[in-house]
Amino acid sequence: MRIALFTECYAPIVNGVVVSVSTFAAELKRLGVEVWIVAPRFPGYTERDPHVVRIASVCFPGEPKYPLAVPGLARLKALDRQPPDLVHTHSPFLAGRLGLRAARRWGVPVVFTFHTIYEEYVHYLRPLPQGWLRRRARALSRGYANRVDRVIAPSEGLRDLLLSDGVLTPIEVLPTGVDLSLADRARLAPIRDTWGIPEEAPLLLYVGRVAREKNVEMMLEAFARIHSRTATAALLVAGGGADLEAARETARRLGVGEAVRFTGYLDRGDVFRCAAEADVFLFPSVTDTQGIVIVEAMALGVPCVATESAAVRGLVISGRNGLLTENDPGAFAQAALRLLGDPALRARMAEQALETASRYAAAPLAERLLAIYERTLASAGALAAAS
Repeated sequence: MRIALFTECYAPIVNGVVVSVSTFAAELKRLGVEVWIVAPRFPGYTERDPHVVRIASVCFPGEPKYPLAVPGLARLKALDRQPPDLVHTHSPFLAGRLGLRAARRWGVPVVFTFHTIYEEYVHYLRPLPQGWLRRRARALSRGYANRVDRVIAPSEGLRDLLLSDGVLTPIEVLPTGVDLSLADRARLAPIRDTWGIPEEAPLLLYVGRVAREKNVEMMLEAFARIHSRTATAALLVAGGGADLEAARETARRLGVGEAVRFTGYLDRGDVFRCAAEADVFLFPSVTDTQGIVIVEAMALGVPCVATESAAVRGLVISGRNGLLTENDPGAFAQAALRLLGDPALRARMAEQALETASRYAAAPLAERLLAIYERTLASAGALAAAS
């Protein structure tokens, strides 16, 4: 089978979409699939993979790390010479629409993974009217999903949301798999010394973009309450983003500036090494569609405190492999303190976390994705025959 993945984000960018695309691409190749990736050019980055097609892009002044595809200038000669059997898009916008048009030209079906609730990101487009933008983002995403042959939702919660929002295309739930071998290697290289965190200090970890939509400010407010009760506790914030400096200022304002370590962007290996040292993983976001970073922490036996959301539904089982709370700093802090203060509870949850992570191994999930492709191709073939 020959497939083409169209994505708005790819290396050297580091985010959940890139992790999903790169992880599935690697596993599909191991299954004998010929995988091509179509992504925007990144300024200053030289692409060395001959199966990655870089297309013209532009960058907005305020967001240089996210170049946008320019479909009208796209050159897909390698794929036009020998079209793929199926197109898999990872965005409903510029790159995704290019993929949809190319698939129609090639006469092949389209699978679309709905990674992002885009209406939660329109604040990046100020001063445009936010209410209109939210409605427009929702309508565009729904309209695109209803033009493809099959939709993949990374979580059950997102599938339910898409159904309630009027998506009529068949939806399959398939989370992103995790390379569990990274967890094994992470244990060999502890990182507390790197960030000046004493061996005896209780360590809480956040991994992700430092941005408004990730609910980082609520987490910092919760940590200030944790620190007032457990003065030796440290928080490691592994990630960068538009609000990194604002988050540093918030930590200082809350009196925990010395107890919070901000690492900036880290590669995947370093993220796993951070998780290997953590006692509790924090997931405050209420806008994510899946909890890849939660699974990565669980693969190292780290229980999670998470805010209730679509992303964690069915993943974090409160009282078993972690604790779920309402979106409130007091409740969030209380849950984290409960875990920090009860080593036996933490150990029991660590065992369940490891068991949960084992269900998210990348290889079997890639096999499920390949089965989705095969069903989509069979359905498309049946429709063609009937017409």
